[in-house]
Amino acid sequence: MATVASNDLSPSKSQAPRIASIDAFRGLTILVMIFVNNIPGVKNIPAWFKHMAPDANGMTFVDVVFPAFLFIVGMAIPFALGRWLDKGVHPLRVMGHVLIRTASLLFVGFFMVNMPPDSVATGLNGNVWAILAFLALMAAFNNAAVTTARGRRIHIVVRAIGFVALALLAYIYRAKSPDGLRWMDTSWWGIIGLIGWAYLVASVINILARRQMAALVGAMAMLYLVYLADARGLFTGFPLQDRLGYGSQLGSHGAITLAGVLVGQMLLGGTGFPTAHWARLRWIVIMGAMAFAAAVMFEPLHGINKTTASPAWCLYSVAWSCWIYAGLYLLMDVWGVRRWAAIVQPAGENPLLAYLLSTMLYYVLALWPSNPLWNHATSGYGALAVWAAVALAVTLLSGWLGRHRMALRL
Repeated sequence: MATVASNDLSPSKSQAPRIASIDAFRGLTILVMIFVNNIPGVKNIPAWFKHMAPDANGMTFVDVVFPAFLFIVGMAIPFALGRWLDKGVHPLRVMGHVLIRTASLLFVGFFMVNMPPDSVATGLNGNVWAILAFLALMAAFNNAAVTTARGRRIHIVVRAIGFVALALLAYIYRAKSPDGLRWMDTSWWGIIGLIGWAYLVASVINILARRQMAALVGAMAMLYLVYLADARGLFTGFPLQDRLGYGSQLGSHGAITLAGVLVGQMLLGGTGFPTAHWARLRWIVIMGAMAFAAAVMFEPLHGINKTTASPAWCLYSVAWSCWIYAGLYLLMDVWGVRRWAAIVQPAGENPLLAYLLSTMLYYVLALWPSNPLWNHATSGYGALAVWAAVALAVTLLSGWLGRHRMALRL
């Protein structure tokens, strides 16, 4: 992992070894996320290939993908923030970085949830507007590795062009509403925005309670209590309650991310955390079992529901995330079986680019309504195979771009 000098919050050139299973887990999750996002319209496939209905009590493997990514975001937090704190960077400066990254995630999510605009009112085809917005986001948050003064100047210019383009696209944006036309709004924050809020909650707690397992576990329990309090109306009338969702976005999603922080901190070491491989595996598996047991006990209270982020849904997702990661850790970091992950691991190192590319693909296809994917890959297992190949292609593309110095950093 990159190290940071005490007077600088930018990564240095020295690199410490990465834990291979973390990037593989992130890459696999991105691959599955791209796949499941492309198949909602596919017919004649088993119900467990699709999200449960918003008012249903239950979950499929598809409903585990988003919380698994929250879990992985949490796993990375102790590494990313810990290396700065270990170098003596003041916690307030680290907190400033967390706020900037949160704002960046919310900014990206804000643009994505407003796609596409109304073509007539905007004066530009809505799908073209969306594609241009994605390209502008990639330019604005481009973190290409440059080593020369000329390269750094070009990098700054590209980022500036991206932000200017986003401002222009926002200026011309118009969409229909019950009252007529509206500008961009935050009816919800989108997947990227939800990740941003959860990242903020988990990062603040990690800064305050880093390396203290008891404090992290206690904070995670408190976040579930926030959900229960919100469900009983405790936060009714609080500022921004309709925009933030204290119980779901800050409470439940934050708790999932903090569970990932626990595992990430365990891998780094700290008070009460094991250091030997088999002790770590036992710890992760037991943590998953405890989360599963807690989910069973929470289920009668609020059911299993992804839309409301019920505690049972969160805890079942944490359990599966723990067990899947334990398997990857055993395979890759204990047994050293790593070559198989070469396909997905680069995307795990460049996840935002993979996600933006996959979502942009939808609007590219929308410009060509007669495209073979939308007209032929629509039913049965054959369609699933096609969309799986598309997901793999996007994952490979993001990995290839990453190897050629195209990376995104918020």
